[in-house]
Amino acid sequence: MHVHINVSLYSSVEEKKEGDVTLDIYTHYIMSGGLGLFLACIFFVALSQVCLLLSSFWLSYWGEISRRRENDGNSLSSATNIFYLQIFAALSCGVCLCYLFRSIILANHRLNTSTGLHENVLRSVLSSPIAFFDVTPVGRILNRFSTDMQVVDDDLLQTISQGLNGLAQVLGAVGAIAGATKGTFLILVVPMAFFYDRVQKYFRATNTALARIESISRSPIYADFSQALNGVGTIRAFSDSKRFIDVLEKLVESNSVANMMLQLASQWLSIRLDTIGALISFFIAALAAATAGFIPPGFLALGLVYSFQLTTYLKFLVRMISTVEAQMSSVERIKYYTDFIEKEGSSQTCMDPNLIPATWPEKGAIQFKDISMRYREGPLVLKTFNALVNSTEKVGLAGRTGSGKSSLMIALFRFQELSEGSITIDNIDISQVPLKLLRSRLGIIPQDPVMFSATVRFNLDPFEQYSDLHIWQVLEDIHLKDHILSLPGKLSEMVAEGGDNFSAGQRQVHLMMMMMLTCCLW
Repeated sequence: MHVHINVSLYSSVEEKKEGDVTLDIYTHYIMSGGLGLFLACIFFVALSQVCLLLSSFWLSYWGEISRRRENDGNSLSSATNIFYLQIFAALSCGVCLCYLFRSIILANHRLNTSTGLHENVLRSVLSSPIAFFDVTPVGRILNRFSTDMQVVDDDLLQTISQGLNGLAQVLGAVGAIAGATKGTFLILVVPMAFFYDRVQKYFRATNTALARIESISRSPIYADFSQALNGVGTIRAFSDSKRFIDVLEKLVESNSVANMMLQLASQWLSIRLDTIGALISFFIAALAAATAGFIPPGFLALGLVYSFQLTTYLKFLVRMISTVEAQMSSVERIKYYTDFIEKEGSSQTCMDPNLIPATWPEKGAIQFKDISMRYREGPLVLKTFNALVNSTEKVGLAGRTGSGKSSLMIALFRFQELSEGSITIDNIDISQVPLKLLRSRLGIIPQDPVMFSATVRFNLDPFEQYSDLHIWQVLEDIHLKDHILSLPGKLSEMVAEGGDNFSAGQRQVHLMMMMMLTCCLW
């Protein structure tokens, strides 16, 4: 059963799924890393288990032959013992080689998966509309790129590998016990499999639901802590630290409850699987006692050993299957952001970029014709607005808060699409211009200028389109050359976080320079 809780893109409630993780999530994960690599991994896991079982039976057979020959007074010769030893060594080396190839394949699959999923979700988030960031807490987005990606990077494939090993060990142990008991163990396999299936399904559903709850309860921690850090000055000024600490503690406690329930569910599973293992050992011991001489001593010992180990293998397998499904919910959450976030401008049909002149906009004449715009599902903030800005004109907008000044800028850069009307620049409707091209031809100096924690040169020319001579010339034109020359690293000087080693005015001048460079390019 799989139920999807529908949550709107612009909802303040985090999306959540219920029921089993669907097959398409597993398929998406496997295909992201490469189907061939995954199948090769399964092959080497199975081959290693076959070699391991053959080596165990070969030792048992060797011991049985040796015992019989000694009873007959004709011990095995050194050459014969070396032959048996060589076969055993070859099987053991085969196990080691399978583990080596499996590790190499897993490393490549993990790298491909991590890179592919991260690139897809990053591209999806960066191409999402501004409205998505307006209503989505930062902590919720950080949770995808931190904890969820960490699970994909470090944990998930290793858990899948261990799960495949556990499955191979369980099948191998069942096969070994069946072979050691000459097939009589198969009588117990059907009821044991039924009980095991019921237990693991019940546990897996509970474990997956708890893992989803734990993931969702983690997002508010990131969001609240991030907001508290941004406003730490105000919080201290009002001596209100205790309230924020109390809120954070409650969020952490909610997350801890989910973690504790996961551990309790694991203990519940252990008790029931131990019962299965005890029944198997009792069956083999009772069979050996009731049918003296039916099973060779060496095979009987091998069957008992594997019956004791089967409990551990079953417990490990169920735990790995449940852990895989719980961790696969991280892939589910990443895939949701990849597939279900609306892409900015995806509803618009754009013209061929080759039809737009390379010098556009050359004159800069802007016409707003009967434009109306609203944010998301709200009321209209611009209603049938008309204006004409001729070439070379400098126009200022004045008005009270909420009158629509910023909304005009948002409409000009198409951060929000128009409900009605059109905006043309040099007689080209900007709704027909590809977003990347449109925003590369327009410049803006925001009230809160932003600088990246990189070199000064990177902040001025992030795409390395201009020579140092060109950059120094523009720096001189805007009277910033002397300040950059005074820096120890000059153009290679690192900008502090948020541009704190530059004043607000200097940061705005940096943005002005970027606009000038762009104008020079065209």
